[in-house]
Amino acid sequence: MAALLGLTFTISLVGAQLTARYSQRLPKRLFSPFFLLYICLFAIAVVLPLIFLSSPNSWKVKFCLTLGTLDLVLLVPYFYYFLDRLSPRSLIEALFQESAKEIKAGKESGQIESVQTMDNIAMSALDFKDYDTFSLALGKLGELMLLRTNNEQEKIRDLLADICHVAIEDPRAARVSTEALSQLCQSAAQTGRKEVAKWALKILEEEIGLVAIHERQGKVTASAVSAAAKAAKSLVEAAVEVTARGVLTLETLGIKAAEKGLWSPAFNAASSLIGVGAHAFTKGQEAIALQAANALRKMQGSKTGKEAVKLAILTKQDEKAVNKFLKEYEIST
Repeated sequence: MAALLGLTFTISLVGAQLTARYSQRLPKRLFSPFFLLYICLFAIAVVLPLIFLSSPNSWKVKFCLTLGTLDLVLLVPYFYYFLDRLSPRSLIEALFQESAKEIKAGKESGQIESVQTMDNIAMSALDFKDYDTFSLALGKLGELMLLRTNNEQEKIRDLLADICHVAIEDPRAARVSTEALSQLCQSAAQTGRKEVAKWALKILEEEIGLVAIHERQGKVTASAVSAAAKAAKSLVEAAVEVTARGVLTLETLGIKAAEKGLWSPAFNAASSLIGVGAHAFTKGQEAIALQAANALRKMQGSKTGKEAVKLAILTKQDEKAVNKFLKEYEIST
């Protein structure tokens, strides 16, 4: 039993050390009351026979055997419980629930340790190229911004902006970041948090898209364009103001990409503007359709932009809604 206790305790410590690579704040969260109770029960099962050794009798032997058997049986649920707590998903979910509770209680986000821990997890996951954990942490930080009961959201915004900026160096992580921001934008708009939705689009443009264009990272720019287009198109009816900000983001990224000669993101921007414009025109949102049409005309101001718009029109010319939109606003190749 002593050897088994040592093995169980060692495995638990190794698991805690592996978790610590994400954040030094995490190991203490693994040693819950259940863990301490089980280890104490195991220790008693080891020490008690030594105490009874001087005066053995049948009931003492039965009691020690029963206690030892109980410890062995509890090994299965213990390791199931411990391994579940070790998973980044469980840790992040627990941190999110704790953060949400404290934010609703009025505590400033900059003073909440669980928020800082989620930030640590996201940055560490980025270093380890653990994209699933990175995506989950980023998404949960975004969800915290949707809580209405706290006015101190600047810290979380800064954390998200910093994470997205750092992620630009890794195209796959940048795609995860843009998808998370797009989802945050849509969720915020649908719950009436338009200022958060506009902020998400602003970060997509300034912290990811424009930086990627400056560094001539076409794939990252294209990810930012796709994310902005997805958010803008999905909110044409639900949040016109947010859609207008999304069209502005597409316009800015499309023009800048064309000026830099980045063909793929310029084409994606032109194609997205046509798609959003046609969708808005179909839904009767003429202001958005006009904004998209004007953005396409501005893109045609450069050689790359003109070619991108031309190809985008040719690619979509078989769609009736697109043809009506292009004809109404006199956009041609």
